[in-house]
Amino acid sequence: MVKPGYRQEKIWDEDEPQQEAEGSRTSRKNKRSHLQSANLLKEKANAKFNKGHNEEARNLYTQALQMFPDYTGASPEEKQVIATLFCNRGATFFREKDYEGCILDCESAVKLAPEYAKAYTRRWRALMALGRVKSAKSLLEGAIQLLPREKALREDLHRTQKIVDAISNVRRLLSEQNYIAAKDAVDNQLLLITDNPEARLLAAEVEASNGLMEMALERCEVILKMDVMPAKALSVKGYITFLTGLMEPGMSLLREALKLEQENLEWKDLLRRCRTIHKDYMEGRHIAAAGRKEGSMSQLRMAMDIFSNIVDDETGFVPPKTPLFSLFLTERAEAALHFQDYQTALADARNAIETKEDNLRAWIVKGHAYIALGRAREARDELKLARRTTWGQYNGQLKEVYTKADFEARVSEADQELVNMVADSRADEPDDMEGQDVLKTPRHADQGVRSKGGTGRRGSELSFNTPTTAGSTNSQLRWQQQQQSPPSEYTDSSGQASGINREDVMIQSRKVGSGKGLGRDKTGRKNQNPNEQEEELGPEGGTITSRHYRRNERTRRRNSASNGNANPPSQNQTQSPAAPGYAEPSPAPVEDKTSRTRRGRPVMSEADLRRRMSAI
Repeated sequence: MVKPGYRQEKIWDEDEPQQEAEGSRTSRKNKRSHLQSANLLKEKANAKFNKGHNEEARNLYTQALQMFPDYTGASPEEKQVIATLFCNRGATFFREKDYEGCILDCESAVKLAPEYAKAYTRRWRALMALGRVKSAKSLLEGAIQLLPREKALREDLHRTQKIVDAISNVRRLLSEQNYIAAKDAVDNQLLLITDNPEARLLAAEVEASNGLMEMALERCEVILKMDVMPAKALSVKGYITFLTGLMEPGMSLLREALKLEQENLEWKDLLRRCRTIHKDYMEGRHIAAAGRKEGSMSQLRMAMDIFSNIVDDETGFVPPKTPLFSLFLTERAEAALHFQDYQTALADARNAIETKEDNLRAWIVKGHAYIALGRAREARDELKLARRTTWGQYNGQLKEVYTKADFEARVSEADQELVNMVADSRADEPDDMEGQDVLKTPRHADQGVRSKGGTGRRGSELSFNTPTTAGSTNSQLRWQQQQQSPPSEYTDSSGQASGINREDVMIQSRKVGSGKGLGRDKTGRKNQNPNEQEEELGPEGGTITSRHYRRNERTRRRNSASNGNANPPSQNQTQSPAAPGYAEPSPAPVEDKTSRTRRGRPVMSEADLRRRMSAI
């Protein structure tokens, strides 16, 4: 099978015309020397090679070489034939991907014939196939100095220079931690001009730096199966395995690579740094576990600092998009969560999930951090998406955090709904109740209208200006007030008529003073009986009845006056001058305002409240 990127090569005899190499050669009469026999075997081997019979062709080339036991004493003509035989046999090794054998035969050919250009070309191809790009470039530079007119060599050198520049550019971008630009350079430049192992392994490193761990490991496996650059492939695979979070297996692969090339300082330094990071990671985990168990904030802070030193490493040894970096972020997030630094825990958990989406530990920390910050609804919504995935569907810990977030979110939503209902019920009150002086809350007991059974509620600032005397009852005070002021108006604190209808004030007092709204009972339900009335306490314990009741009262007084019953009111039972002889009920005792507590306005019945809370 031919190496991709290289054309199918056929071997021709360079000392004879092409038609002779195809099977028609000019035979020489009467005298065949060993040189002629070697050329005959070479022609047969070329024919076998062109038909794809590599092993048969190699055997024929070897038989021809055995006819020249002493290479150093050969004539120039014989050296050229021997160099051609070595170079052609190297082509058979190259076709079977035995690149080392090809290089050895081409070196022997160059020693015998330093100006043999094809030997340089075949050796360059073998070096490129082995990933030795720099060695291949040096070889071509030396060959061009000997053969400056060889156009093929200059073309090969130009191609090699482009590969070297592309590799240098990718390594520069990696050192600058510009991983996205490095991936673009690999895909759109490097792999388009070559597929040698060094370029493939470099592409694997770039893909691992961008979080494409499976693709990177697959490239390493391909190189290992080719049995090309095994030590280099093992070292790259070990480093990528370490970045996946399997730190101990990764370090084991690096040790195997060092067994193959013990003097490689680059790989020794790589293994040393991996051991340092693994040691710090284990130490941080141990300290964090002890801090959680003992509740020691200092130990948790120390663990956070250890993980921060690894995460904030400026050398970029652990790229941010690798699973290992996500693991370090998760460890720091857990320590910050128990340290009660919820913002840091949330930020690290988010970054860890962005790097590795199926990081369950980061999802759990993220949910707890959201709940601790009072953002249970966000936790519930995001955990719901995580539980729909294959990796989170059956995880018990993720389900537990989701259940907790869902409960907290429902409680928060219920509380917000109650607040909104209270605000809406207050907004539904009539506009004429707002901004009126007659509805302001009284500052002392001598002003305003108070609701029955409660104090401190809003009422009218109207005052009854009739001077009181010792021993006067509420009935007597009301009778005096009706004699001094028009029955249909109140007077304000200055003694002037307010111009406000008495019956309107009664309605407003009932709306505002009772705290339940017009036409509602104490539980907040609408009154079914329109004649039902609720008494309001006025100043000095006097009673102010509803408009419906007052209309019936005036009717009774007119009927009593027409019957001639006009007894003057007594000390304890005062009669209205319009209805003599009518006995009003004894007034209710005056309650002390300071002994009453302010009661909020009910917005729903107890049954409704229980039904809503049971839904939570």
